[in-house]
Parts: sequence; C-alpha cells; structure tokens
Amino acid sequence: MHHPIPVFRALLLIAFAAVLRGADEPFPTIGHLAVPDTAPFTATGGTVSAELPLTASWYADWMAGRWPHDKLEAEPAAIQKILAGQSVPVKIYFPATLAAGRRYPLFIGNITEFKDSRDGAGGYVKEAHAAGYVVVGFGLSDALKDAKIGDTWKVHAAVSVYVASVIARWAPIDPNRVYIGGHSGGAKISTGLYSYFPLDYAGLMTLGCNQFVMLEQGKVIQTAAPLRGAAEFCGTGMKDDIAPPASSKGVFEQMKSALKFPYLLSVDHPEGHATVDSQNKIAFEFFTTSYADWYAKTETGYLKQALAAAKGKRFGEALLPLLRIASFKPESEPAKQAQAQLDLLEADRTAALAKADELVAAGKKPDAKRALLDAAKRFAGCWYQPEFVAKAQAIGK
Repeated sequence: MHHPIPVFRALLLIAFAAVLRGADEPFPTIGHLAVPDTAPFTATGGTVSAELPLTASWYADWMAGRWPHDKLEAEPAAIQKILAGQSVPVKIYFPATLAAGRRYPLFIGNITEFKDSRDGAGGYVKEAHAAGYVVVGFGLSDALKDAKIGDTWKVHAAVSVYVASVIARWAPIDPNRVYIGGHSGGAKISTGLYSYFPLDYAGLMTLGCNQFVMLEQGKVIQTAAPLRGAAEFCGTGMKDDIAPPASSKGVFEQMKSALKFPYLLSVDHPEGHATVDSQNKIAFEFFTTSYADWYAKTETGYLKQALAAAKGKRFGEALLPLLRIASFKPESEPAKQAQAQLDLLEADRTAALAKADELVAAGKKPDAKRALLDAAKRFAGCWYQPEFVAKAQAIGK
C-alpha cells in the first residue's frame, strides 16, 4: 500500500536532487535515488516478468527533481494520488545461468512511439546474452500514460532510468553500465530519452534511424558522454528504404557533433529495414571494447576516489565507484579491494538495521530513529539513504 510521502522525507529527497543537479542541469539518477526497498522480482536465469511499483517519492525524485520549474497540470498532492498504486510492467531477459559474484551490464530496448517494448526487447537477447548483457523492455500503463503529471517524453524518460535503477538495485547489474537503444522508431525514441538523462547511460544504440531527437539542451548534454566515456553505435540496412544509409549516416554525424561521444561506430548490414543478429553482435561487442578502453584509462582514479570515500565512511559516495571497479574485472586485484569495501558497506548497513530493531524492541524509539538517520547520513547519495529515512519514519512515536 502506498501512502503520501511524509513532508520531511520529500524535502530531504528534493534537496538531495537539487544538490546533484546543480543549476537545473541533468543529474545522475541510477543508483542514487529511491527505489522499492523490497525486491519486486527474483533475479534468476531466464526471462522474468514483473511489475515494478513506483515509490512514494517517485514524482519528487524523477520528475519534479529533474524539472523543478515545469508548469504542473495538477497539484503535487493530486499527482501523488494519481501515482498511488502505479507500477511499471517489465520483462527482464537474464542469461540462462547467472554467474555467482558477477554483475552484468544492462541494455534497455525500445520500440516505436512509447509502445510497450517488453516483447520487442527480446529481439536483442541472443547477441546481448552472447556478449554478457542483460536486456529489459518495459511498458507504461494506460493510467500512467494518461496521468496529468507531465510531458509524455519526460515521463517515459524518467520511467526508463527508474526501471534501470530498480533492476540494478535488485539484480546483479553494474549501475555504471546501462545502455539504451532500439530500431527505427525505437531508435528515435532512444535518442530523445538519452538526451534527457545523459549522465545515466554508458551508451546509445540507434539502428535503422532516420531522425535524431535531442530534447534537452545545455552544457551537460554536450559534456555527459565524454565524462561517462559513453559509446554510440549507429547502423542501418544497405537496402533500407525507410532509413537508408545516407539518412542513417546523417543521424550519426548529428550525434557525433552534438553529443561528442568519445567512442563512435557506424556499421550497416546488407538487408532492408530490419534488425539483424550480425549487426547486434557488432554493436554489443563495440560497447564492451569501448568500455574496456575507457575503464583502463580511469580505473586508478575511480579506485582512489572510492577507497577514500569508504575510509571516510561516506558510503553513499563510495558505492557506485566501488561497484564499477568490482564489476568489470572481478578477478583483478583492484576489484578484490573494491569488493572487500563493498562487503564492509553491507556489514555496516546490516548492523545499522539490526541496531534499530533492537532499540525498538527495547522501547527506545527515539534512539532507533537517530541510529537510522545517522546511517542515512553515511549512505547519503545512494539508494540506501531513502531506505533508512523511510524506516525511521515508519517507527512512529
């Protein structure tokens, strides 16, 4: 059951979003903002269908926090009432077997004009799995599409990163390696969604695309890809009469100029307006090799940053860079150092929750609240922070 968001929690989350975004520019969300604090699905080998419930603070986090100056079509309280009980239907395509201790990159597949992509995303699964990726498709419920909570493009873009964040929280996913893409109208949709949240994606795949939609302007949209080491793969069919090679190449050159991806590749296939396995194979392999190059250039700096934050008990700041180092080359020495710190973070989190439970059992509710809010400070900047705040609120008087 969903309840209206408590005032103090709403203020805390919106303030945190403001700190992240600075000057109303795009800000990173995957791994940072609130997601359900209980698993909405079981991560297991094979295809998993699930409903991802929207959190009580979803609108404040992903919509109002990202576009605070939008003119709302309804009052915030009315919007929250509209969202109560809403969820996002997803189909997650895991490899047949999930390797113990491994975290996978995630690919979000889109199809034309905001349509339900759960089945359509399955077209990428063969080559994605061969390259070690998890794939997801999602839909927007009629109630959510019809809700007067904002522009459809913005709602879709916010749901996309929300889906990625929830899956990364509750499945063995590296939140630093989330990719988005599609074919034809799905490619066009993906360019627009990427432009709204460019700091959240490690790459963009545009196949059979004849239109580049850049919905957001500003400095960050031009600096996000270089900052993230993000990759763009573009391609079409040589016999495509909807997105012919010249049109696809034009889109590629537009993105190259406007978004400044440090890694770019354009490869066409010999067929018509269709997705083909040979092109998908090249795309996923390109994402892996480009990320490997960027990782090699930045591993030392990220590890230093992560270890310093962990040592200073700034666990929220440490979480994503630690996951980045621990995930890509899990057998390496830096990865083992990062994983050891992740284990300490989890031990601290578990101990804080257990301590709060003991204090509540002893009738010391104010002390329990303080313990949880102290933990929230240590985990500020990651998805565990709002979990501690919510648990403190739930204790009551």
